[in-house]
Amino acid sequence: MSISKMPGFVSGIFYIGVTAEIRLIQIETCDSGNRYLTNRIESVSGYENSAACFAAFIKKQEERMTTVNLNEMSLDELKALRKDVDAAIKNYESRKKKAALAELEAKAAELGFNLNDLTGSGGRSRKINPPKFRHPENPELTWSGRGRQPDWYKEQISAGRDPEDMKIAKS
Repeated sequence: MSISKMPGFVSGIFYIGVTAEIRLIQIETCDSGNRYLTNRIESVSGYENSAACFAAFIKKQEERMTTVNLNEMSLDELKALRKDVDAAIKNYESRKKKAALAELEAKAAELGFNLNDLTGSGGRSRKINPPKFRHPENPELTWSGRGRQPDWYKEQISAGRDPEDMKIAKS
């Protein structure tokens, strides 16, 4: 009997005897990362019929597949496992935070409030610096005096214009 190598499936050579005994010559398991692991066991016996024996055998193999022996894994397998565990932890924490936030929002709404109103964290308001310089011919072009100088400002300065002439008067 042989089953195709797909994640979580078992392939191998089985002998089901008349005495409800399974002898396994070799079994290969394929995990979700398409890594093939080879195990050997001798036999499973002591059941009333072949079907019960086969069910016990499959259960035993499934239990073996869920047990991870870190000492037998290669470095690449260990790194892949760490990556999977880190992603699972991050996903778990994210789900928990979302659930807690939804619960708090529901409670605030029940009391007639918005959660942002109660916590005062409606988002960080960004301070906009007012313009300090204006282009002499095009009043739509302005500059706050911070950061990189705009091209129009550089052109005016290189043409000999005094920066004070372009400064916006405070009202």
